[in-house]
Amino acid sequence: MVSVLGGLFPRLCLDITRMTQSGHLEEAQHLTTLLEPIWKLFNSYGSLRVISAAAEIIGLIKSPSLPLPLQPLNKSVRNHLNIILKELKFTV
Repeated sequence: MVSVLGGLFPRLCLDITRMTQSGHLEEAQHLTTLLEPIWKLFNSYGSLRVISAAAEIIGLIKSPSLPLPLQPLNKSVRNHLNIILKELKFTV
């Protein structure tokens, strides 16, 4: 699932990969654990829907970004994602 985030947050994902490769597993696991709220959203709503909403929230793309018949996240879930991104300091 880290690879899905790589398009939006390449530095973080590269850090996780490099930590893992160099044997710094505790540090890599810590960063991965911080992302748990996003993993839960991926599992509940699909990584494509969540990552497209995240890209919209941080201003990389305009809404609506998903082609039909794909539906965006509902307002409540989108607001929750926005809070998660702010807590992780992923917003611009």
